Amino acid sequence: MSRSAAVRQLDRRRIEDACREAGILVNANGRVPLDEAGPACKQAREVVDAVVEVGLAAVEHTLRPFESLKEAEERGRRR
Repeated sequence: MSRSAAVRQLDRRRIEDACREAGILVNANGRVPLDEAGPACKQAREVVDAVVEVGLAAVEHTLRPFESLKEAEERGRRR
């Protein structure tokens, strides 16, 4: 779904509770960006298949991510 649709349609508390219950830490403050929540994302396989189908790439290896870390700046504060 689009970023704006995710913000309109997803329940932040439900998403954050589900992540917490699964032991998933998305941000240090516990907040999950709704536009990056699982239900808002396309499946990686779907994206890869589309790119391969139009001839832009070929799959040579398939990896499984162990974890993904991102840093977010606090609003109004630069590091």
